[in-house]
Amino acid sequence: MKILFYTIALLSMEFLCGCSSGALNEQDVILEDINQKGVDKTVQDLVLHQRWEQVLAHIETGKNQWLRLAPLLRRGTDSQTTPALNMAVARSIAVVPEQVLRYVDAPFTAEEICNVPYNDRDTTVSLNYLLKTINALHTVTDPQLQLARAKCLFQLNTMRAQLDSQ
Repeated sequence: MKILFYTIALLSMEFLCGCSSGALNEQDVILEDINQKGVDKTVQDLVLHQRWEQVLAHIETGKNQWLRLAPLLRRGTDSQTTPALNMAVARSIAVVPEQVLRYVDAPFTAEEICNVPYNDRDTTVSLNYLLKTINALHTVTDPQLQLARAKCLFQLNTMRAQLDSQ
């Protein structure tokens, strides 16, 4: 019983701190779950076991090992979980715009992730986010990403104009 307790405690600490003792990391566990149980069941389990919000917080950091899960998880989200995943991906645009733009049109649309990812109606927060994200998108020079970049900039600039007119 003590071994089980220590194993659970160690895995929990590894998940919360993002460190590892050589065991599978949390991202690999999620990938394994997707392979074994399917993406729908994996997303349901993440929500059921109250790990969904933690996964989203990791995705929004823009760290590759977490962001790469977003398109996979998107296939298993529903009307309750899709908006939160979209917001997490949107928040990562300012951090890693090129990586996020690779997901525009498959599986995310520009309308879904190139927006203000906050429920708060504070225009200052929204404008700051928009400026930061628009500036990050202007740094993208990869020719293959220019269409996605243009779609995203159109969405964000439209939102910015709406906020400026308020």
